[in-house]
Amino acid sequence: MELHEEIKQQIPELLDGLPVPFFIKDLDLKYSVCNSRFIRLFKGKTKQEIIGRRLNDLLPKAEAAYHLSNDLKVLETGMQISYRLPVSTDEIVRDSEIQGVTKAPLINRQGKIIGIIGILSFECSEEKAGNQTGNSGIHSQNLLEASKLQIQNKKLIDQISDLINRQSDFEAPENRFEVALMALNAGVWEWNPVTDNILLNEKCFEILGITFGRVTREIFLSAVYHEDKDRISEMWQRIALNPGWFDFEFRAEVRNQLRWIRISGYYFAPSETPDMVATGVMIDVTDEMEFQDKLLQNRSFLQTVVDDQTEIVCRFDESGYLTFNNKAFTRFFGTAIDLSGNVRIKSLFDHRDYIRLKRAFGSLSPEKTVAGFMQKYLLPGQKPLKIQWTIRALYRQGDVFSGHQLVGHDITELEENRLALRRSEEMYRLIAENSKDIITIHASNGQIEYVSPSVESILGYSASLIYGSDFRLHVLEEDKEPLAEVVRKVASTHKPLLAEYRIINSSGEIIWFESMIQLHYDVKKQPSGKLIAVTRNIHKRKIAQEQQKQTESELKEANFTKDKFFSIIAHDLRSPFTSIIGFARLLSEEYADFSDEERMSMVRQIQVSTEHTYQLLDNLLTWAKSQLGHTRFQPETFSILTIIRETVVQAGAQAKLKSIDLAVNSDVDLYVHADINMMRVILRNLISNAIKYSFGGTSVEVNLVKDENKARIEISDSGIGMEKETLDALFNLSDKVVSSKGTANERGTGLGLILVKEFVDKNAGTVSVISTPGEGSCFTLSFLLAQKTE
Repeated sequence: MELHEEIKQQIPELLDGLPVPFFIKDLDLKYSVCNSRFIRLFKGKTKQEIIGRRLNDLLPKAEAAYHLSNDLKVLETGMQISYRLPVSTDEIVRDSEIQGVTKAPLINRQGKIIGIIGILSFECSEEKAGNQTGNSGIHSQNLLEASKLQIQNKKLIDQISDLINRQSDFEAPENRFEVALMALNAGVWEWNPVTDNILLNEKCFEILGITFGRVTREIFLSAVYHEDKDRISEMWQRIALNPGWFDFEFRAEVRNQLRWIRISGYYFAPSETPDMVATGVMIDVTDEMEFQDKLLQNRSFLQTVVDDQTEIVCRFDESGYLTFNNKAFTRFFGTAIDLSGNVRIKSLFDHRDYIRLKRAFGSLSPEKTVAGFMQKYLLPGQKPLKIQWTIRALYRQGDVFSGHQLVGHDITELEENRLALRRSEEMYRLIAENSKDIITIHASNGQIEYVSPSVESILGYSASLIYGSDFRLHVLEEDKEPLAEVVRKVASTHKPLLAEYRIINSSGEIIWFESMIQLHYDVKKQPSGKLIAVTRNIHKRKIAQEQQKQTESELKEANFTKDKFFSIIAHDLRSPFTSIIGFARLLSEEYADFSDEERMSMVRQIQVSTEHTYQLLDNLLTWAKSQLGHTRFQPETFSILTIIRETVVQAGAQAKLKSIDLAVNSDVDLYVHADINMMRVILRNLISNAIKYSFGGTSVEVNLVKDENKARIEISDSGIGMEKETLDALFNLSDKVVSSKGTANERGTGLGLILVKEFVDKNAGTVSVISTPGEGSCFTLSFLLAQKTE
């Protein structure tokens, strides 16, 4: 048979995952390749006894002649056929469901027939297995098209033929997996650890749901679901440490759906390929549980991940034969049983344990697929071991049973530790069990060896659920590292330390706890490597502390507000009245001594001081009402341009005194939904400030524009501007920032801008400012647009 030697080695491993018996014959009708399901059809025959032999060496002459005649038809017609098996003999053992055979020619790229591919079917009706004489090829093809089962067989045969015909491509690492798994709808990728570039084919981009383009490891990890990122990042780093097979699974959010994705591949060392690269396949396994089960039965896909586990992992098919085991299984059972032949599950257990195991198997169903089983195992010359088995029933196509998976955990030492703890610390246990605190003993790896029953009343978790787990799993993520740091300090200083952290209880509530953590000492008063923790609920205390801090902060803010309030009343409000009273006294007592021009100047000063005092008093009262919570927020829909023009008219007198041109620029009439009185306060303060800090003879402009779905108001001047430190504290009520005087020595307190910021926030708007010293300032307001009301 014209097969590449490397393919001869890899095809059986891949085809062992097929759920049906499979074989390949060469042109001499000798078996070249077959899977383990096919081998088990023959009583007492091994693979070495089948490969290289013809069927007439394995079956009675008449039965072999029947099969060989159909082989010759395939070679003569070049067409695929299907037929029923003859009556079974004592020389072959068949599954009761295996009834038919599908055979097809194996054709190379030049169109030459180089062999025969065969698959044994699980059912074949009388109609499908009808007359195979005459035009049998065409007749069989018609029957296959009418049978879903035979269509599936044809797909399998076509995929395997394509795999073999591409044997030359297997020499190129970048194509190896794409060829082998093309029929499995997988994507192909390659990663270069030196450049960190990841090459993906089009299918990979589709699976990950990312945009086509250059991909680095960072871009790849961005597609991984956030809960899986750390685990996948760590596993990815391990790829380049050991040449060989690897695979891992993760979740990715693709088109708003969480999908499970498996990556499998091979890392090539420099001795295997010129470049150090990892290459492999990517498969969306979310809706492909049947395919996932097949892959799990394939040792090449499990070897890297499962062999790293300390648990004993094995799988048995529906007949009870071992189909997969990890290294822990070999280490555990290797001295007691012969792993070189066919191993049955019955041989691993003594008679009484096997009866109990069969009961556990009988309790499983498609609705309940997991059960537990405890085994006491006796090894020659060793003490008895306790193995806790987790049994899982495996199903394909929903409810078709396909075997069992067993995962065993050696709990002998753990059980001994529990027994020793009970015996040597009985008094401690009594105290712990009656304590209202949570008392735990932790092994060096963080696993909980003991937890007091109080955990159920405090956290809602049963002691049996917490026992054997890592307590840090229940700690809030941001508190895990601080807690770990305390544990490290305890281990290095040998001194008890307190740790405060938050735990999520069984109801999902986050509660503050405090633990006194200290080393555990053995009977010789030597550190045993374990830790003892006494944990109590301090949630009420922490809440009280937080409330106290909040109250202190509010009191400080209230005191500051009060001081600022009285400062404004004592200084800023009194000062204008001093000016008004002074000029009024001069006019009253020395009126005749002044000219008309001087008297007019005094009247103007009185007017300016009065208007400033009125505005200050108005702002002060408005601000006081706001602080006391007496300001009612009453939004309504109105024309913002109307309010702007109204405010500009009110500010006209102030602008006229300084010969400032006050202009409104807008070509749209926009509507907003806000509190109209607050909007008047906002505009009045900003326009008044713009006039106050503008030089005489300049202009102040108010621009109203539509910015997408918002109304943008810009109030700009050509005045004195502001320094950066003034801008940074502009909207903060702080006595450290002194309000600048206007260009006509107008006083200010900064209170107006505090009101602006507070009222803008209440109306879901934004306010910003750009200012340059000596050139002026521009305040920008932005509010959401509303529909115009009739």
